[in-house]
Amino acid sequence: MYKKLLSLFLTVAVLLGVLGMPAFAADESPAEPYVKSDTTIDFTVVESKTYAFRFEVVGPRGLEPHIVAGNGNVLRTENVTKAVENGHDVYYFKVRAIGTPGEASAIYTTLPGQQAVKHCTITVGAPYVKSDTTVDFTVDKGHTYAFRFEIVGPQGLEPSIAAGNGNVLRTENVTKTVENGNDVYYFRVRAVGDPGEASAIYTTLPGQASVKHCTITVTISIFDTGYTGIDVSHHQGKIDWEAVKASGIGFAILRAGYGKNNIDAYFTYNISECNRLGIPVGVYWFSYAWDEESAAEEARYCMNAIAPYKVELPVSCDIEGATVTYAQNYHDVTIDKELATKMVQAFCSTVEDAGYYAINYTNLSNTRNLFDMEALKDYDIWYARYTTNASLLYSGAHLWQYDNSGTVPGISGSVDMDLALLDYPTVIRNAGLNHLTDEAPTFEVDCDPVTAPAPRVRAAKYPAEESPDEETTGGAEPGYFELSDAQTADAA
Repeated sequence: MYKKLLSLFLTVAVLLGVLGMPAFAADESPAEPYVKSDTTIDFTVVESKTYAFRFEVVGPRGLEPHIVAGNGNVLRTENVTKAVENGHDVYYFKVRAIGTPGEASAIYTTLPGQQAVKHCTITVGAPYVKSDTTVDFTVDKGHTYAFRFEIVGPQGLEPSIAAGNGNVLRTENVTKTVENGNDVYYFRVRAVGDPGEASAIYTTLPGQASVKHCTITVTISIFDTGYTGIDVSHHQGKIDWEAVKASGIGFAILRAGYGKNNIDAYFTYNISECNRLGIPVGVYWFSYAWDEESAAEEARYCMNAIAPYKVELPVSCDIEGATVTYAQNYHDVTIDKELATKMVQAFCSTVEDAGYYAINYTNLSNTRNLFDMEALKDYDIWYARYTTNASLLYSGAHLWQYDNSGTVPGISGSVDMDLALLDYPTVIRNAGLNHLTDEAPTFEVDCDPVTAPAPRVRAAKYPAEESPDEETTGGAEPGYFELSDAQTADAA
């Protein structure tokens, strides 16, 4: 008990003593001013280039620091500017690297009455070539590619720019400009080697070793592996097919007709001329069907139209947005993805059952929104996308409508351009399809054929740079309506 009371007494005494002590402030003398630099790590500045420091004086205003590079033969002071930021004097100090690559100099600041403070060391770096292309890539044989090489360093350095193998990449031209104070060279090469061959691209500055920037491998263009053709309807008017053939066009896809047995106004002329001149042809039928049976009936219309002729390429089903609109407006039928898919199947299966090669015409939008492409995977694709970028071709498509504003001798105005990636005449002949060696069948249909009149106004076309992702015309008839049986009989 006595020990506890003694301990309590001592504790109280200590506390009273502490509380009774006079209060002394911490060191009231101000801290010594100093210069705060935004750069405190050693680094490199390429010969002839500049660097600007930011030095903030932490302390009273009005102190004038001495700012200097340790070796004026390595770093030359360009300018010093003063500002006031957040109540502090701030100095921007710019130096230029003028020494020989490898030489170095420290940067110092000195406040009045203080010792000099070293902030960092700058080493002069060697000039170098900065390329806009540093990843290996491919160029189609016969095509060119242009590099941009920027000389980071003094102006006037003349780099040697070369392809490692001139038999693979041929230098086309070199042009020089000055951009942002740097010499810039544009270097163009053409792929002249065989597909699979490769060559690196090098630059060499005076007194330096060569630098490899990338490797180019020569490839075969998809336009070299396929063969080019056209697709036409009466919108092209009367075609000089001899001039078309002489231009090198390898095939033609002709509109046989549309809707309820309406034969294209120029179909008979077009296919007769192509057969006479030996131009391989395929055909398409623009659909105004509204269900599976009407789609199958359109296939029979199409095969009746082509029966007397030689057809060495596929017979195409062409269901588009106009088909959907017509079905809704005239038959009160909503064509959804399921029905559209079944209609393609009905058309194509009818064609195949009759011994022809069937194909489905589509575009990007329709592959996503109108058709179940998985359900149609057994049918070849004629894909419309107006670009020459082969990476945008739909996977598995063997026929590509890549342009709708082509020009071909013998045709007045624009024409759709196509690329065939399959030797259809050989494939079809070897498979015994399209009745190339026997008589083609004909079918009983619900109405007689009518030769459609030529339009007074050419159908609207998409601009050449647009991809037909939303809609394609496919030669559809503006304002088409289904002919009644009486009208059909009269017209026939």
